[in-house]
Amino acid sequence: MNRVVNVFTLLILGVFCFMIMVVVYDLSISNLHLKGMPYKREIFTGLALLVFLLGLIRMQRRWQGMRDMKKYRSFKFTVPVARKHRMLGFIITLIEAVFFTAVIWFCTLFIPLEPTYVYPMILVLGVLILESLIFAARQYKGGNAFVVGFDDTVMGYFDREIHLFYYTGLQRAQLYQKDLISLEYREELNMGFETTVIEESDRKAFRDAFVETLESKNIYVDDSLRNWE
Repeated sequence: MNRVVNVFTLLILGVFCFMIMVVVYDLSISNLHLKGMPYKREIFTGLALLVFLLGLIRMQRRWQGMRDMKKYRSFKFTVPVARKHRMLGFIITLIEAVFFTAVIWFCTLFIPLEPTYVYPMILVLGVLILESLIFAARQYKGGNAFVVGFDDTVMGYFDREIHLFYYTGLQRAQLYQKDLISLEYREELNMGFETTVIEESDRKAFRDAFVETLESKNIYVDDSLRNWE
């Protein structure tokens, strides 16, 4: 979900930057001049609001996911998310903040010319940068939300958002290419659980407990998963 939100955010920011240049510098697109386009201020403000709404979705999934993960006290098995995986998420979050900072710098180039066009976007990106830095600090610190766990109903983990894999409809579990547990459900639905989320030192304990849970529910466990180390 975060990936989808980031893609749409990138597209909107790209449109915003392109339109700012075309309108302010009166560039032409196939002999079409947009400088005289009506409601320019409203359009640029609307784009900023779209970026903010996408940012709210990202924030909600981050912070609600952390709160929800802490509520799964019924997990009978938990291990911390692998530090390497958590640090990768930390770096990605910092990259988001750096990208937003670069767009703010781009917007500042137009403040002397058309400040009302860029002020809303600068404000929105400033809020998103602050939230990203706060979340990055939580990622770096870790804590009881950044765990992998399961009970008799669901397996889940939290990194940049919460990931849940329910057993309802699950028919088969197998290891695929040593770094992915393939979960095959009814109606040809497949979901993948990345094993890199788990520290190597925790994998054997996770495997044994997870296989035992699946067997108790009469879910087929392939030998590739049984022998995973």
